[in-house]
Amino acid sequence: MIKLNQITPKNVKAFIEGYFRQAVIKLYYTFFSHVEEQVQWRIDQVAEKSPDCLINGECVICGCKIPELFYADKPCSRKENPCYPPLKGKLEWVQYKNQHASTTEIIGDSREVETTSEGTERHESAEEHRNSPSTS
Repeated sequence: MIKLNQITPKNVKAFIEGYFRQAVIKLYYTFFSHVEEQVQWRIDQVAEKSPDCLINGECVICGCKIPELFYADKPCSRKENPCYPPLKGKLEWVQYKNQHASTTEIIGDSREVETTSEGTERHESAEEHRNSPSTS
């Protein structure tokens, strides 16, 4: 349950952003797939670092509802070892994925992303990847 002292301008903004962005992404996934990837990654990070948030359905620090909070721009409110950074733009997210480990570890919904020669992204589910013939 959210407490009165948790109602701050930053948290109100995150609330509005989260609910609005979640609804828009459901309608226009193609244009916002980079946001949905980050939301899935954030869920994985919270499951690992602060599972009580997922169990309670709200952040144990700021009291914001989950999963809507994951759609907001703001980073995790934990001071020490926050669960996730601020939401990134599309280009910034692609660069972040390229700089960190394997793409499969970054994308929480187990999709692999490869960039085609035209510069567009092609998504392959983990199931498709496992069932595809090996090229080695």
